[in-house]
Amino acid sequence: MVREVEYMTVELEDLALAVKRLQHRHHRTLDARCALAGRLEARGLIDRAAGPGRALRHRLTSTGEALLSEGYTVYNEVLSQSFAPLSPTELDTLYDLLTHLLRGPDGPLVE
Repeated sequence: MVREVEYMTVELEDLALAVKRLQHRHHRTLDARCALAGRLEARGLIDRAAGPGRALRHRLTSTGEALLSEGYTVYNEVLSQSFAPLSPTELDTLYDLLTHLLRGPDGPLVE
């Protein structure tokens, strides 16, 4: 369940994604992606519709959006508790270090 919510969360900014793009970003096999999408759809968390060519588009349903919102609440609470001992200066330093680590030789490792 947590992985499924994380999987949806990663693409919150662009909910209408083709299955192939999701595979590339998350390094999943076609069978694994289809199985996951089927589980999410069966639980009423996403809708799937035909896209251009043979592509499928995915969209969070209102139930999926509500679950995602609940997940963000828990996520934000955990983050707040985890980093509460750090001062603003320490948080800035941590951010700078993590940003530096996420830069690969060919550019950012994450978008």
